[in-house]
Amino acid sequence: MMKRGRPKGADLTVIGLAKRRKVTLESQPQPFVTFSDKDKKMIILRMIVREKGRVASNKLLTVFDIAVNLPSTLFEDVIDVQRVQKYFERGAFLVLSSKLEHPKE
Repeated sequence: MMKRGRPKGADLTVIGLAKRRKVTLESQPQPFVTFSDKDKKMIILRMIVREKGRVASNKLLTVFDIAVNLPSTLFEDVIDVQRVQKYFERGAFLVLSSKLEHPKE
């Protein structure tokens, strides 16, 4: 839509500073449950995998790809780690599951 009115002052305050942006829904954080299944898998994988480039590769993830320190958000009930089981080798997923069961070890 074309802007109307005096264009010089449309985006400025009285003293000439830029106006603050209005908060939109896109700029606010979204709850995890609102994401699509594909997006949820990618978010979980990015939290688990040490190197971000390994997430995009077509190879199965190994024990060495799992991050040493897992974020605390993985331990929430909303996040189901079983969704990403098919992206890991069997032994690697067992190691990940044991880390999630016993986080301090």
